[in-house]
Amino acid sequence: MNIYLFFLKPSGSSSQQTKKTKRGPTKKLEGRFIITELAPDGEPIAPEAAAKKYIRQCGCLVRDHIPISFRLWKANNPSEQRDAVPEREKEWLWRELKKNFTILAESEEAAKRWTLSKMAEQLQTFKKNLTKNYIKKGKMPEFTGDLAKQKDHWNAFVAYKSSELGIRNVEKAKENASKKVYHHTLGQGGYKMAKPKWEKMEQDLIDKDITPATITWPERSKNWYYAHGGTLDPETGECIFGKKNSVGGPQTTGGHTSS
Repeated sequence: MNIYLFFLKPSGSSSQQTKKTKRGPTKKLEGRFIITELAPDGEPIAPEAAAKKYIRQCGCLVRDHIPISFRLWKANNPSEQRDAVPEREKEWLWRELKKNFTILAESEEAAKRWTLSKMAEQLQTFKKNLTKNYIKKGKMPEFTGDLAKQKDHWNAFVAYKSSELGIRNVEKAKENASKKVYHHTLGQGGYKMAKPKWEKMEQDLIDKDITPATITWPERSKNWYYAHGGTLDPETGECIFGKKNSVGGPQTTGGHTSS
């Protein structure tokens, strides 16, 4: 399947910038081709040249005719009807395809099922590539070639794709948080407010001629330890590990776990 994407010229005035080659849209298919053999699932497979043209034409018709603002190819329930490609549009695609291809009558239903399934896949791939190459990069495409008829649908496409990406990011963050063993306990103010308290705790011990167990630790290790709920015994200076950091944490030396 061919996907044709059109990139905006890179910003900047340098004439030395590498130019990206633009590929034009698939030209209108001329002529009629006879499909003589189908695979068991209905995929056209012979003649090979005609079968390749058949698949390319499927993609061309989908990209040229189906608005990218449709979220779904097929509705799974009544509430999804408005977001799915209407059946009449699929029938139109099938009729247009048959203007250039002849399939034996007894094989037509199988070919139609396979073809519409393939078109659904091609539409999904088309939108996936647009998301990757434009939305995620914050770019606006040139509405030419395969995108010439998609300009009016672009804002709706960006809105729903951005919403989908936002939801996925939130879900991913929740998933990562659920797997996290160590949690910050800094509270409001973060490190800026917490570090003076940690330093005072250590200095109070030193003033009492007690050596803090963290005295030789790298600052990064100290910050991690205290930020995740660690503290020092005010009588001995030994490390007191809370439940959340009783296992693992940064590799340090000089600390002791109280029993």
